[in-house]
Amino acid sequence: MKKQIFLLAIFIIILSPSQNSLFANTLFANSLANTEFLHKNTIDTIHILPAIGCIKCSAKSKIIPNDSLNHIFLTRFKKIIQSTTNKYAITYENNDTTFSLAATEYLVNVIPKFENISEDAFSEIGIGSDLENLLKKQKGRYFGIVFYQGNSTPNMYPEIVVGAVVGGLAGGLLAGVLFSNLPSGNSTNLATKMVIIDKQTRHFIFYTNDERQRSPIEEKTIFKTFSSIFKDLYSNSKH
Repeated sequence: MKKQIFLLAIFIIILSPSQNSLFANTLFANSLANTEFLHKNTIDTIHILPAIGCIKCSAKSKIIPNDSLNHIFLTRFKKIIQSTTNKYAITYENNDTTFSLAATEYLVNVIPKFENISEDAFSEIGIGSDLENLLKKQKGRYFGIVFYQGNSTPNMYPEIVVGAVVGGLAGGLLAGVLFSNLPSGNSTNLATKMVIIDKQTRHFIFYTNDERQRSPIEEKTIFKTFSSIFKDLYSNSKH
């Protein structure tokens, strides 16, 4: 059980949104694309693997994971994701995909580096043998992995927060120190990191980091986040 908790905790890749942004709705957006690949290949379907992350809320002067809010986010994310673009067919792979320790460690080490490399360097990075073996078991060619972090205030959903504090503590054990830099509980935000992988060439072909100072579980926030992500992907792709 401890090993399973460690694996999930280390795999939740999260960056805290800046609290000093000049933008009210979009705090930060950054992306990298393997443009040479995207200009030569046509992406038709993207298979989204189960999203990983946590929605937190302040309760009793502490900011802790809230299982109820997280469930609402995931439910709405699954419902909304397919409607966020008309350029690609989006399928949500609602299964129990399990990442090995080696694949997890590889992703944890590689993805943060995407913040500080060129697109040429990004295009050369492979997905690693363990992640490759995992995707061999999945149908399809293009896969998206979504990581998210959200923060909500207790006055927004008091009936949910009061009834979910105990459950939220369990989620906090999974998140561990990866949530140590969360912004104040008085702010609301949704931070999303997403990579798209080509199973055939075994490379990352797109990466994005999007942060919004909006309620993380509102359908409008989720829709705008992923509409923006897929619009960015399409702008870098063959038409």
